[in-house]
Amino acid sequence: MIDAPVPAGARSIPAIAAAMSTAGVLMDDLGMLRPSLDDVFLTLTGHSTGPVSVPSEKAELV
Repeated sequence: MIDAPVPAGARSIPAIAAAMSTAGVLMDDLGMLRPSLDDVFLTLTGHSTGPVSVPSEKAELV
């Protein structure tokens, strides 16, 4: 499987299919997935939304 982010989304599919065909690449399927909010957050911030570890002293104060 190959993932390739493209700015034009679904409008890019015909051009991608044509380029792959011209290059002789055989494809079983070509589709589009929208990024999740977690994917967008990771791209913008560089870190995931996963749990943050809190030092034990702080955890006891809460």
